[in-house]
Order: sequence, then C-alpha cells, then structure tokens
Amino acid sequence: MQQTFLNLLSKHKLQMLDYAWRHILWQGFKVCVVRNYVEEVLELKKQMAALILHKLNKTAKTKVAHMIYTNFDSAITAKYRIIVEGWPLTDFCCPSDVGSCNELLVLSHMFKTSTTRFCLLSSEEFKRWKEECLPVAMLVMPSTDPTQSQSNNPAPSTAPVHVDTPPLTSTVIFSLPQPPTPVSSIPSTTQCPSLLEPPEPTSSPLLSMPSALPPSPPPTLLPAHYVTQHSSPVLSLGSKDCAGNK
Repeated sequence: MQQTFLNLLSKHKLQMLDYAWRHILWQGFKVCVVRNYVEEVLELKKQMAALILHKLNKTAKTKVAHMIYTNFDSAITAKYRIIVEGWPLTDFCCPSDVGSCNELLVLSHMFKTSTTRFCLLSSEEFKRWKEECLPVAMLVMPSTDPTQSQSNNPAPSTAPVHVDTPPLTSTVIFSLPQPPTPVSSIPSTTQCPSLLEPPEPTSSPLLSMPSALPPSPPPTLLPAHYVTQHSSPVLSLGSKDCAGNK
C-alpha cells in the first residue's frame, strides 16, 4: 500500500527514489567534507601565524609588530639578533602561502615541540654573523625600509616635463625648402600680366629652313607674251622677272 502511494505521488518506482535519495545524501556529504577541509586549513593557517609571532616575541623579549619572511635576515636578524633553526619546509614562507594541510600540521608540530625554534644570538655570534652573512643578505634581498629603498632606487618622476620646441612652421620651412619653379610653368596673371601676350618672332621664318638648299634648275626661256600675261605668279615667289621688277 505504501509503495503504491509513493509510486502515485512521485510517478517513479521505489528503487529509483531510493537511488536518488542516496545520491543526494552522498553529494551533500562530499560538500560537507570539502567545506570542512577548507575551513580546517584556514583555521590552521591562522593558528600557525599566531603561534610563530608569539614565539618570535618571546625570543626577542620585545614587541615585534609582525613576522617578515621574505627579508628575514635584513629585517629580523639584523634588527633583533634572532635566527630560525630547524625549519621543516622546503620554502621559508608565511603559513598563508602553504597550500597543504599536512605541511601545516608538520610545521605546527615542529614549533610546539621546539624542534623548530627562534634563537637569540649573543654579541660575539651577532658580530660574526654581520661579518659573514649580512653583506650577502643585503646583496640578495632588497631593503624593507621605505625611505632607504626610495633613496637607493628613486622612483621616476611623474611630473610633466616642459620642452621648448620651435614652431612647426619654421621647422617645415627650413627642413623642406620650396622647389624652384620650372621654366615651362606659366606664372599667374596677377604677378606678371605682360607674359600672357604672345612673344614676337625673333627671326624670319626663312631662317628656320635648312641652310643648304638644293640647286635650282636653270631658268626656262619663255615667250615674251607669256611673261607679260603671267607676271603675278612670278611676283608671289619673291624673285625678279626678266624685266627687273619684283
């Protein structure tokens, strides 16, 4: 009766409902496990950061604002005469940069058992450390002092720089002179109107003919009445007739 009621209510068989509920419960369990793992890692990182800072202040016997990992030699050892012994991890970094929960557990166990600890150097040890290790540390690691870093590496100025430059027109005039006017170009009428008039011929059209003319044939003797009647063609040729007229 109950199975029939569930089939009518969900329109699915009881076996399918059982499989779906198990899948939902398993997915929710995995989500809870992942969420618990992430929360555990974050809480462990916070505890490790607080533990390391507490150990540092206890060894330095003074108030240290925060732990510096990147420039530890120049920022902590050179200032407080403190070194670290027995660091278990490959990289000397902040606990927040450690991604493995196992590494955090190992680091926590090493600090709690004093296998990893901070040591305060004596005067002689600190003097020997400054002679041997401090120059190398200063060369390898940049300084954490903002005033010193600014004095050593001054930042480029962002203020605008005014540069006096000549006008663009003068530069164009001197770098690109105007080309000379070609001889074949015709000038403007406003500048020289007289040039528009056609030039007068400087020489006779006959001078353009070749200098060596072919020899003219010997004159032909014509009757007297022919010369008198046809004298005008002789005048058009520009030569003298037999009577001596042009």
